[in-house]
Amino acid sequence: MEFIIKFTDGSDPDFAILSDEVEQEFYELYGEEQKKYTAYNGLAGIHDVILLYTKDVPFACAGFKVFEGNTVELKRVYVNKEYRGHGYSTYIVKQLLDRAKEKGYKRMILETGYKQKTAIALYKKLGFQIMENYGQYSGDSNSICMSIKL
Repeated sequence: MEFIIKFTDGSDPDFAILSDEVEQEFYELYGEEQKKYTAYNGLAGIHDVILLYTKDVPFACAGFKVFEGNTVELKRVYVNKEYRGHGYSTYIVKQLLDRAKEKGYKRMILETGYKQKTAIALYKKLGFQIMENYGQYSGDSNSICMSIKL
């Protein structure tokens, strides 16, 4: 399938639409437990975003923001259910890894939920390794934190 790539930032309205979709999926997966993570998933500060479109419809996204120093945090990796199984998540994460490296960042970290087995497998395939939970996820048994050197 042909698709259009757009690089933008966290203020993009199409990114907000896809972010709402991923949040809804998390509520379906984790129920009320998801409420405590909503505050961590705001779009402000996400300065590098990739969106994929088919025609004029956004169907995949991911972004990153500075965590501290030369470390960035991967956020909002999502592919609409209708488009899964075609390697789009691998593609967008690789694009962001390259972009972060080009900008001089040295490490990328992320948090994902323990029920997201497909996401964990994707990140491991791309070279991310499980690390001790960081920041607000410290001591949270629902969270899996990972990192990769750029």
